[in-house]
Amino acid sequence: MNGYLHSNYSALRLFVRDRMSALKVARLEATYLAWVDATPLGIPSSELARSLGHWAKVKFSPDAIYGEENGAAYLRVNLACPRATLFEALARATDFLGTLA
Repeated sequence: MNGYLHSNYSALRLFVRDRMSALKVARLEATYLAWVDATPLGIPSSELARSLGHWAKVKFSPDAIYGEENGAAYLRVNLACPRATLFEALARATDFLGTLA
């Protein structure tokens, strides 16, 4: 199971690097949840997560622990899913984010 989660994490990193280059994926810390730094978008993570859910039909969790009060905006991505599901969610998110430009 750990191998599959790590390969999903690697796939997430490559996808974000290649198709969502404004965002950054944080280093994985022994969990099935990955953090994506969406700060460069200039949208609070709670608002971004809500918009992704509504318009792209994708559920990423916002996280205030990293401090939206200081301008940071992180989204939490669940890696414990089939890779096809991960790619579908990322593609929908990418399509939505493209409408913001």
